[in-house]
Amino acid sequence: MPILTTMALGDEYFWDGHCGSSEWTTICGGEQCGFDPDVFMQYNNWGLSICNVAPPIPGSGDIAYLNSADVLIGSGNISVGGLNLSYDSTLQIDVGYKLYLDGPDHFNDGIIIVNRPNANALSELIGTSDLTILGSGEIVLDKYWADWPVSDLTTINNSTITNGPDHTIGGRGYVLASLYNQGTVAGNMNGYPLKVTEQDKTNAGTFEAVNGGALYIFDQNLTQTSTGRLFGNGATVWLQGGANITGGNLETADGGEILIQQVNQYWAPNALADVTVTPGSNVHVADLSDPLHLRGSTLVNNGTITVNDPDGISTCTLEVESDINVSGTGDILLNKYHQYELANIKTTNGSILTNGNGHTIHGIGHIQGIIENQGLITADVPGGTLHLLQDDKTNAYVMQAENGGSLLIDGIAVTQTSAGQLMADGGTVVLQNGAAVTLGALNTANGGAVEVRGGNAGLVVLTDVSVAPGAEIHIEGQSYPTETWLRLENSLINDGIITIDYSNNNGKAHIEVPNDVAVTGSGEIVLNRWHQYELATIQTSPGATLTNDVHHTIRGIGHIRASIANYGILGTDTPGHRIDLYPGTEGVANYGLLQVAEDSQLHLYDAGMFTQAADGRVMVNGSLYLYNGGLTMDGGTLYGIGIINGNVNNVGAMCEPGIDEGKLIITGNYDQASAATLHMEAAGRSAGEYDVLAVSGHATFDGALDLEAIDGFEPQPGDRFEVMTYSSHTGQFSEYDLPPLPSRRYVWRIDYGANVLAIEYVDRLKQGGSGGHKDPIGAQRIGG
Repeated sequence: MPILTTMALGDEYFWDGHCGSSEWTTICGGEQCGFDPDVFMQYNNWGLSICNVAPPIPGSGDIAYLNSADVLIGSGNISVGGLNLSYDSTLQIDVGYKLYLDGPDHFNDGIIIVNRPNANALSELIGTSDLTILGSGEIVLDKYWADWPVSDLTTINNSTITNGPDHTIGGRGYVLASLYNQGTVAGNMNGYPLKVTEQDKTNAGTFEAVNGGALYIFDQNLTQTSTGRLFGNGATVWLQGGANITGGNLETADGGEILIQQVNQYWAPNALADVTVTPGSNVHVADLSDPLHLRGSTLVNNGTITVNDPDGISTCTLEVESDINVSGTGDILLNKYHQYELANIKTTNGSILTNGNGHTIHGIGHIQGIIENQGLITADVPGGTLHLLQDDKTNAYVMQAENGGSLLIDGIAVTQTSAGQLMADGGTVVLQNGAAVTLGALNTANGGAVEVRGGNAGLVVLTDVSVAPGAEIHIEGQSYPTETWLRLENSLINDGIITIDYSNNNGKAHIEVPNDVAVTGSGEIVLNRWHQYELATIQTSPGATLTNDVHHTIRGIGHIRASIANYGILGTDTPGHRIDLYPGTEGVANYGLLQVAEDSQLHLYDAGMFTQAADGRVMVNGSLYLYNGGLTMDGGTLYGIGIINGNVNNVGAMCEPGIDEGKLIITGNYDQASAATLHMEAAGRSAGEYDVLAVSGHATFDGALDLEAIDGFEPQPGDRFEVMTYSSHTGQFSEYDLPPLPSRRYVWRIDYGANVLAIEYVDRLKQGGSGGHKDPIGAQRIGG
C-alpha cells in the first residue's frame, strides 16, 4: 500500500478491522492496557492510541489507510485529508451521509461505495479542493433516481477531481463534480444509468456504457483530449439536454451506440465540436432531437451517424454553425422523409459544410445547408427522396440517386467542378423549381434518369454542362401554369439523349435558349410530343442562335421555334408524326443534314429564312411542307424519295432525287440556276430503276444535268430515261455529265418534252445517220 507523501502533513490512521464493528466512527478498547506509553492498544479500529486515551478518528487533514478492511460511514458527515484503500478494502458511505475529501492525494485500489440500492436519501462523496484519485480501484455510485441525485460524486469551492489513469468511477448515480478524467467513467451496472451532469468535465480517458448499463451525458460541457473517448461498449451512451462534446472520439462496439436525444423543448440543444467517430462506430441522432449543433472546424467520421428514425414523430436536424470539414470514410445517414417529420442537414450564418473525399451523406431527408461536396451524396433508399433545397451547393465529385431512390434538386444552384457529376445510377435525379446546374456532368446508368420538371419557382438552367455518353435526360411535360422549361446557357456537350416531354403526357415541355449556345457531342435532343395544345418545344430568344454541332442530332416530334446553325442532324424521324420548324430572327442555316424521315412530316414556316451552304444536305423521305416562301438551296444537296410541298429554288445545290434510285416529288415549282446541278442515277432502264423528279408546277432549267449509271448497269441504245415530269418548263441545261459512249456512232439525246424531260441513248445508224432522224423540238444531242 503506497504511503501518501505529497499532501499537507497530518496524522495517519490505520484501520485494523479487529473491533467487531465496521463503523468509521467506532473506537474500541484493547485487552491489555498498561501504563507504559510504548504499549499500544490492541483491537483498536484506528490503531496507535495510548492506553486509556480514546484514539481519535481521522478527520480533515488526516490520512486514513484501509488495509483488507470493510468500513462503513453510517453516521455523521465525515471529512478526511487523504484516503488509501488496499485492493481488498471497501469503504461504503451509507444512506444519507457524506464523505468530504479535503486533501490533494488519494489512492484507491479497493471499492468506495456511495449509498445503497434501497436508499431513499442522498449520499455523497465530495471533493472540497483540487484532488487526484490514483489506483486501480473503483468508486461505485449505487443508487439512481431519475428526478434528482441520491448517490453522487461532486465538488465544491470550484475544485476539480482528477480521476487517475487506472481508476474507475462507475455504477448508477450522478457524477456532478468538476472532473478531469484520465481513467474510466462507466455506466456499468446492468439496467441502470450513470448520469454525468452539472459541472464541466475534461476527458483524457474513457467515458463508457458497458455490461448492459447506460451513460447519460446531460446538460454537460465535456471537453476531450485526443485520447479521450465516449464508448458505447455493447451499451448506450446518451447525450441529452444540452450535452456539448468538444474533441476526442466517439466509439462503439458489440452493438453499442452513441445516442443523441433532446429531452424536451426547454433544454438547450446538444452539440458536437471537432470530434472523431471511430471506424465502425454508430452515432444515432434520435427522434425528438432537433437540432444537434455541429461546431468547430472538423468532424472526422469513420463510422455511421444516423439522423432520425423511420417511425420518428419529429424533425431531427444537424445544424452546422461554422465552416466544418467532414472527413473520413464513414457516412451520415438521413433516415426520415415526410412532410412534417424529417431528417435534415442545414447550415446557419453562412457557414459551409464540406463533405470530404471518401465520405458519404445518404438516405432520405433534407439537405438545406450550403454544401461543398468532395465525396458522395446519394439518395439510396428505394422509393425514398433525398431533397436538396434552400441553399446553393458545390459538387466536386458525385451527387447521385441509386437503388430506386430519388435525388431532388429543388430551386437551388449546383456549381460543379470538371470532376463533378450528377449521377442517376438506377435511381432518379430530379431538377425542378428553378434549379440551376453549372459545369460538370449529368450521367446515368442501370436504367436511371435525370428528370427536369416544372414548378412554380421558375425554369431549370444548365450552363456549360456535359451529358455523359449514354446518359438519359428526361424533360417531363407539365400542364399550364407549371409548364417545364429547361434553359441552356453558354454551351452544352451532349453525348447522351435529352428527351423533351419524355412521358408524352398531357403537358408542355420546352428547351429555351436565351443567348447563343453551341451544342456539341455525339448525342441527341429528342422532341417527343406534338399536339395542338401540348408540345415539345425548342425555342431561342430574338438574336440568339442554337448551334447544333457536326456530330449532334436534334430530332423527333414537336415544335422548333429557333434560330439554328445546323452542322449535325436536324429533323424528323418518327413515322406518322411531325416537327414544325419556325426559324427565329437569325433564320435556320444548314451546314449539316436537315432530314425528313419516311412517313414523317416537317413543316417549315417562313421558309425564306432557311439557307443552306455548300456542305449542307436536305433529305426528304417523308413530307416537307413549305410556308411563306420556297426552299432556296444556295449550295449543298437536296435528295430523297419524299414530297416537297412548295417551291424549290435551286441556286447552287445538287438536287439528287432518290436514295440510290427513286422519286422525289415537288408539288410546286422547280427553278434551277446556272450554278446548280440535277443529278440522276440509273440502276436499270425500266421505270422505278432510275431517279425521277416529279414537279407538279413549272420547271426552269439551267446549270448541269447528270446521269450516273450505278450498281453495274450499262445503258444500251434505245434506252430512254424519263427523269423529270412537270406541267410546263422553260430553259435548258448548260452542262451535262452523262455515261460515256463507246463511239461517235452513239449519242445522248435530251428530250425537253412538254411535260417530260427524257434522256435517250441513240444509235445514229439505226436512225438513218445524223440527218436520218428529226429530233423533237428543243432536243439536244450530246456526244458522238
